[in-house]
Amino acid sequence: MFSVSDRISVQNALGTVRFVGYVHVWGSQTLAYGIEWDDPARGKNSGELDGISYFTTLTAGAGSFLKATSTKISKPCLFFEAVSQRYASESNTDALSEKVVFGSKTVENFGFQKLNEILNDIAHLEVIMLDHQCIRIAGEPGEMKVKEVSNNFELNHMFGAETLDLSSNLITKWSEVGKIMHYFPKLKSINLNGNRLLDDTSEKTSGCIFAFPESVISVSLSATFIPAQNLLCLFFPNVTRLELSENNYEDCDFNNWQGPEKVAELDLSYNKFSLIPLSLNKHTLTLLILADNQISSVRQLPVFEHIKKLDLRRNAISSFDEIDQIARKFPNLNELRINDCPVFENLTSEEMTLHLIGRLVCEPWMAKLSPKFINKLNGTFLLHLEITNAELYFISKVKSGHFSISNTERWKQLVMKYDIHESVRTQISSDDRKIVLSIRKASNPDHELFSRVFLQKNSVLRLKGVVLKHIAKYILDFSIYYYVNDDQAYGTRQILSDDIASLQSLGLSQNHRIYVL
Repeated sequence: MFSVSDRISVQNALGTVRFVGYVHVWGSQTLAYGIEWDDPARGKNSGELDGISYFTTLTAGAGSFLKATSTKISKPCLFFEAVSQRYASESNTDALSEKVVFGSKTVENFGFQKLNEILNDIAHLEVIMLDHQCIRIAGEPGEMKVKEVSNNFELNHMFGAETLDLSSNLITKWSEVGKIMHYFPKLKSINLNGNRLLDDTSEKTSGCIFAFPESVISVSLSATFIPAQNLLCLFFPNVTRLELSENNYEDCDFNNWQGPEKVAELDLSYNKFSLIPLSLNKHTLTLLILADNQISSVRQLPVFEHIKKLDLRRNAISSFDEIDQIARKFPNLNELRINDCPVFENLTSEEMTLHLIGRLVCEPWMAKLSPKFINKLNGTFLLHLEITNAELYFISKVKSGHFSISNTERWKQLVMKYDIHESVRTQISSDDRKIVLSIRKASNPDHELFSRVFLQKNSVLRLKGVVLKHIAKYILDFSIYYYVNDDQAYGTRQILSDDIASLQSLGLSQNHRIYVL
């Protein structure tokens, strides 16, 4: 029998019971559960049937009804039952102790027997994985069903594991979390993702809902829906890594929350932030994950001096000016993830990287220079040639007026680094609307097939058409490319795949080589 607010598992799908009673379509003899599913796609309604509302879901369309007699409902279990089932069940013992027959010879299964002994010695396991086990409450050690293991456990009275995974279970009360953790004196990492820990603040004692043991340094509380005000009532004495993703937090929720005193790594991905919370500008924080939010601007932020790693993937950043602002607001970054934002929507991954390297201060990952340089961009370590080619390309585009940069400090860095006035070539022509290109075969790059004057407003398709006339092939039978900085040995190859792009948008210099493949 389930009650309202209980958690329920139906064929491994998790939900929350919002209604217990009778619905008119099934009559007064059939008890019904109204369930709000964690996965809204599983829902069929918002708590109504035939125009009658029985309950209301927090997420529209995430509800459905289920008969209480359904065999699809998984039975909730105790923590110690789950431990017994996963690591010390008698069925596992029997299976592992069987003899192995090879032809006419019978061989004792010593390898499996040894493995079974290790698994049964639960007190010495370093990692205990109990995700998706329908655990609701802790229970008592005597609930373990293997006699030998139970006796051993009662003698030791403790688990020696440093990592405990309780994700995607049916736990709703911090008091039950505390009872379970009591048996783990060496615990360093606990995963509670997917449990709905909704203890009311009225249950707190001395302003604290729950205090994590001093041994714990990593806590995962994603998709727990812990109210923001309850976060203020959780005590994390030595936690350095905290996961709070997918909890529907908004800007107002973090106005007064600065996080645990010692936290260095904070994950706030998959929430509803439109701004980076100002309260997170704290000296201990070095890694900040804000992927999959709604952040569009960083210009209102103070300088975050201590952030070394920043993840802003899949946010609402739509202008390169904001990229310039990121360089200013996070001056000590070593790693940045920012792909899949609207500002890059019409760019290839190569074009995105060229922009980012040009606007940010980057150095190769093997250089081991100042810690203020980015050496890992969108998950990839940067190489010296890649950085040099990208920066020179970016400079040429700024000089030609095709790119703009609002970060004057970054532009001054580039000017000094490459002595732009002496070494950087821009488009040189008696008529600045025209450019001469040298067309060559990729198989024989030293031999010029022909050269031709093009208008800078000409499209890539126009260039391909001229090439087509000289090589007498179908346009789909070849491709053309060029090297940034016109250097085949060290340049970055750029395939001309965008037929409608103008030649002036490519940053080509006078007599630039175009290769036909």
